[in-house]
Amino acid sequence: NGAVFRSCKKLESVKFAGDVEAIECSAFQSCLSLKSINFPDSITTIAELAFYNCDSLKSVTVPKNVKKLSTMAFSSCENLEEVILWEGIEIIEYRVFYDCDSLTDIYYMGTEERWEAVKIENPEQIEEKIRFNFAGASDISGTVGDKVSIIYGGLDGNMKVELTDLSMLSLYLLGDTTLDESVLK
Repeated sequence: NGAVFRSCKKLESVKFAGDVEAIECSAFQSCLSLKSINFPDSITTIAELAFYNCDSLKSVTVPKNVKKLSTMAFSSCENLEEVILWEGIEIIEYRVFYDCDSLTDIYYMGTEERWEAVKIENPEQIEEKIRFNFAGASDISGTVGDKVSIIYGGLDGNMKVELTDLSMLSLYLLGDTTLDESVLK
């Protein structure tokens, strides 16, 4: 039985050893206090219901080597706001993000064209209210003062940067300035 931590009400964070390859079915289901998950890149499988009803999760970075998100893997994570997916993802099964009412952003570490090749078993699960952010996107629009999120892959993984000033982002992308803590939020 893979549901070894199921319903651990006080479990707040999980850091896996580097050699773990799979998160089994229902492994962390209903761990209501689970706030953070640190996946190693060795993870290739996130099984059905693995993190179902983990209400305290706000952000999840799916490991780079995961090709498929299994049925309802993150369903009913009511406070999940953002998900980061790597370019290697090929299949998003039935209701992976069902009842994730706070989910507003999916950051995909590939191009929009590559995202269109991902097989999503029920596309209606990814509602119109979710904003997609593509690492390969080249045009960024908005007005000065807008909060802008950019995400990109680097040697050490991914990095999300939020700026409150679009003009600073424009200068950075043109190579006319560097970003420091005064503009990062």
